[in-house]
Amino acid sequence: TISYMAERIVGNGSFGIVFQ
Repeated sequence: TISYMAERIVGNGSFGIVFQ
């Protein structure tokens, strides 16, 4: 998913949660 990828790239859990 995009959120998972974004979290991996950014390295920030908060960013992944926001995307979700």
